[in-house]
Amino acid sequence: MKQSKKDYAGDHDTGMYMKSNDREAAQTAEIGKWKSCIDKGNLQPLLMRIADYFHVLPPEDQHDRRRLYAIFADWQYIVHKVLDENCISIYEYLNESPDNRSFETPLDNAGYLQWLISKEAEFLVNRIKGLNNDDIINDICRYIDANLETATRNSIAAAFYLTPNYLSRIFHEKKGMTLIRYIQLARMNLAKRLLLENQLGISTIAEKTGYPSFAHFSKEFKRMVGMTPSEYRLNSIS
Repeated sequence: MKQSKKDYAGDHDTGMYMKSNDREAAQTAEIGKWKSCIDKGNLQPLLMRIADYFHVLPPEDQHDRRRLYAIFADWQYIVHKVLDENCISIYEYLNESPDNRSFETPLDNAGYLQWLISKEAEFLVNRIKGLNNDDIINDICRYIDANLETATRNSIAAAFYLTPNYLSRIFHEKKGMTLIRYIQLARMNLAKRLLLENQLGISTIAEKTGYPSFAHFSKEFKRMVGMTPSEYRLNSIS
């Protein structure tokens, strides 16, 4: 079967040509290698590979929307794998991507696509590094302390664009205790301070520390402190 020139693409400078489906397979393989750089946190080598890839893109592909969308589709496949493996919310990715909704961005030229992929790659590498950094756990602890009345696993996960299960796992790994235990201790420490420092009613203190009722608060306080809130306040005065 005779092949038409349209079935081939290549480098006009070197005279090297490859069949279109071979070229697309090579494209998928090269973009797949970008994931290895992301996984290892190698941002600069990754950006260089992306730049090199677009530098040798044949001139006829520079404004070929079908070709550019194929590249973008391969990239998005890698992005979703990285997000899934690192339990990063798709909402965070969409919110932080350069144009804020990259999935709907028209791809008109290769230069813009290179910029978009490079920016998204930078976000992914930095985000994964952040997940492995103690700073995010410290930020979570500060968030809990500032929101004891309403802090729950789901609300904290949403605030930091993490899945609840992943949040619980990394918190336990870093702090040596469960997230729920940390919240309970933070609430009890605040409750003890409020009982000692002012004359707020115990029901009000229960509300300020995130407990839905006086009875629930008293039960939890006695379980964790060894005495009721009233007894704790009286003992501190005597």
